[in-house]
Amino acid sequence: MSQQFHSSTILVVDDDILMREILQLLLSEHYTVLTAEGGKEALNILSEQNIDVVLTDFDMPGMDGEELIRAIQQQFPQPIIVLMSAGYPGKIFAQKNGISFFGKPFKINTVLNAIAEALEAHTMLEK
Repeated sequence: MSQQFHSSTILVVDDDILMREILQLLLSEHYTVLTAEGGKEALNILSEQNIDVVLTDFDMPGMDGEELIRAIQQQFPQPIIVLMSAGYPGKIFAQKNGISFFGKPFKINTVLNAIAEALEAHTMLEK
């Protein structure tokens, strides 16, 4: 993993507290990690913090991943979005909208690679 991305901030959004805690623990070795249990909390954090990557679940109560992604795209153009889901609808949504995706359950290398690739692609597009 490139050292240049170690200063990146990741926002993990998932209604499952165990998933948030596992991802925070694993990702914090490489990135600054913030967490939110849902879409509304995530939007509040995005309005107050500089976030590089939003790693969000697709299936959440209240504001689901699709609604959250659309709100982020309208309000906060900067963050890169990486979608995770145990279901097929999340994968289809990601493919149709050009969003990085990985399925649950996952291996930590899958998550790290998805984030690193998204950051790398974003950096290349900015140049």
